[in-house]
Amino acid sequence: DYIQSSTKIGQQVDWNYEKVSFPYTISNKKLDDQDALYLQSNDSRYKHFVVSIQDDKNIVITLLPNSTYGDKGKANELCRYLAQKIEAKLELFNNRIMYFYKR
Repeated sequence: DYIQSSTKIGQQVDWNYEKVSFPYTISNKKLDDQDALYLQSNDSRYKHFVVSIQDDKNIVITLLPNSTYGDKGKANELCRYLAQKIEAKLELFNNRIMYFYKR
């Protein structure tokens, strides 16, 4: 859904926006004996990060030791998008909290 959204934005502005907004390829990977989505980029500004499900209630996005600041920014964008879609509480990498549900 996130990739389709950026594709629509790109069509509206007549620019290949989806390649810039989501420069990753997705593959399955085991992380600490848990299935996860591994997002890896061929762009020099980005490396990789991991998305996994924890406790059947929490979506966890993990920056790996050699992830770049660009990865952190893209991970934050993806976090906010997911939190808005599922109307959830979001804890960012800097420990700040955003609420996307009615309190």
